[in-house]
Amino acid sequence: MKTTVQYFFLLIFLTSLHLSSQKSTDTPPIVIENDFDYKDDFVHFKGTDNLIFLPENRLAENSRKIGIQFFRVKAKKDMGLPPVLYLPGGPPGSFFIDMFGGKYGGKHGVYFGQQVSILSENRDVLIINQRGNHHIPGAPIADFTYKFNVGDPKEVSDPEQWKKNIKKGFLAYANYFEEIGVDLRGYDFSNLVDDIESIRAYYKYDKVAFMVGSFGAQWALGYISRYPENVDRALVYDIEPLSHSYDDPKDLWTVFKNIEAEAEKSEKLKGKLPKIGLLNAVKEIVKRLEKQPVWVTLGADSVLIGANDFKRNLRYPYGPTEAWPKYITELYNGDYNLLGLWAKERRGGNATVGMLNSLIDVSIGISEDRLKLINSREELQWMRPTTMAYDALKEVMMTPDIGDEMRKIKPNEIPMVILQANMDVNTPFNNATYVLPYFKNAHVIKLKNVAHQGRVHLWEEHPESLADIMRLFSTDFDKVPFSEFKKTLKTEYSMKEFDFMEIEGKSLYELRTGA
Repeated sequence: MKTTVQYFFLLIFLTSLHLSSQKSTDTPPIVIENDFDYKDDFVHFKGTDNLIFLPENRLAENSRKIGIQFFRVKAKKDMGLPPVLYLPGGPPGSFFIDMFGGKYGGKHGVYFGQQVSILSENRDVLIINQRGNHHIPGAPIADFTYKFNVGDPKEVSDPEQWKKNIKKGFLAYANYFEEIGVDLRGYDFSNLVDDIESIRAYYKYDKVAFMVGSFGAQWALGYISRYPENVDRALVYDIEPLSHSYDDPKDLWTVFKNIEAEAEKSEKLKGKLPKIGLLNAVKEIVKRLEKQPVWVTLGADSVLIGANDFKRNLRYPYGPTEAWPKYITELYNGDYNLLGLWAKERRGGNATVGMLNSLIDVSIGISEDRLKLINSREELQWMRPTTMAYDALKEVMMTPDIGDEMRKIKPNEIPMVILQANMDVNTPFNNATYVLPYFKNAHVIKLKNVAHQGRVHLWEEHPESLADIMRLFSTDFDKVPFSEFKKTLKTEYSMKEFDFMEIEGKSLYELRTGA
């Protein structure tokens, strides 16, 4: 096993060599490996922490090489089965060694460790990080981000000015990165997909399997679109089709309806919610602020807030979904303090955005038909357009659009199980129903009363479900038809009653500020 110091200097030497002078060739890529040994109270893993050097931009003839980091845990009993690939969310997402167990992320780490333990019994497990992520080795520079002015604290939010500001900020930083030799064209979705293929080919795996969620699921769907013959099976949670990078307001409104329905059933909230209903309250708040913006006094400061401030903050007002009914109720009852604080903090100064977010998301793009669809939705009048960043950057973006042909889901027979939550405002449940007709051997499991990453609640409240669902990776579908296998799975799991925040007591503003 190499020591940490040895690996550190080897990493610096090889990274500098390949970043500065290595040219694209047809020779196999160089991979450097460092052993790791992770142990805590829950799991014990041994594997390798790797960098594979690949072209920064595969479309450029003489592209330099950059390091793509991934972890590899070898199967305890090698049966020649396709490896299972984990892909982080985001973008930009990343995995770290500590994420194998309880040292990171509490239950998230514990359940991740359990899954890898199950899978690595007879399959290799690879965890592939995203190229260009500045939190991991192999990235082009230490801080791969850009900043833009988000607005004036004294003025209501102006979507058109916001778009001009983000465009200006992006271009300024894009010019800087290109001046120091970073080929931004290479940090697109297409190169991400081919990074998977390069790793598969390096280890000579015939096929790969996936266990992925959110953007990781979208990344895997991109690979399935381009290399369907190389995919064995997939367990997907919080699925996001390639055509759905920018959410449909109607689908989001459906999620809000689900939240409203659960809130109205809650004994804790009984008689305390707006009598007109939470969604009608949202509409009423928008109408009020459109008619007359409101000055909010916060200590010695005053902030003017309007309808666009509210729309911009509708999805994520206070973090967890549990706070959403309280937030809407407070606003409906005339308490604008939290929204005023949010506007003061978010409209002043600069926002920092990961460069990968913009480069990848805009390269995935959106079809003209879907863009027309989501812009025609009645529900759009109550929320911020989901395509604002795309609209601002599409004309100046250097990463190539993947095109409608790749965005389109092609019918296939890959065995797939999809876990999708019904209260998720990141990846709405309708994403799962959208992809289902295209996958002959797919099964959707609805997770009720949970939001994004609802699988963590699933493993906790229904521990037997982990082994049941993970049998996807141990079933021989040459002997057992998927149609028979899916009969052994449930179609939905209900979690415990959603633990909404109390309406009475301290306001969200007081809780946020400690007042």
